[in-house]
Amino acid sequence: MTGKNEPTVVIDTNLFISAIIRGGTPYKLLEAWKQNKFSIVITRNLFEELTEVLKREEIFTKYSLNQTEIQKLLDGLELNAIFVAPLEVSDLSIHSRDPKDDKLLTCVLAGDISYLVTGDEDLLVLSQNAALGNLKIITVKEFLNQLHFL
Repeated sequence: MTGKNEPTVVIDTNLFISAIIRGGTPYKLLEAWKQNKFSIVITRNLFEELTEVLKREEIFTKYSLNQTEIQKLLDGLELNAIFVAPLEVSDLSIHSRDPKDDKLLTCVLAGDISYLVTGDEDLLVLSQNAALGNLKIITVKEFLNQLHFL
């Protein structure tokens, strides 16, 4: 699901989880990806974190999740996402107010990324920072509007 003219996007791992649990605009984001509207960029660490969270027994039980749907998502990412080596946190030119969010910044600043799509205010407040260059940090709804996918 990668193409030369597609924007490259890092998706906050919380949005993958929201897509599976709640649907809504995060689910539409994944549908847009499946239709080759953009390319997902991820690090191995973020992928492993996502896998671990989605396979937790308490998550399955609490939300009555569909294991087949989860496995399809993980397999799709494994096969079609662009995996990049993250920067070291100490090498970041910018940091989030929440140090736990820096792992996303190690991914977005590691390559030529067009967008970080998130709902996290600690990341969204960074959107005007000059250290980001051309990278845009936006919400799911804003990104889907740019893709004309709403």
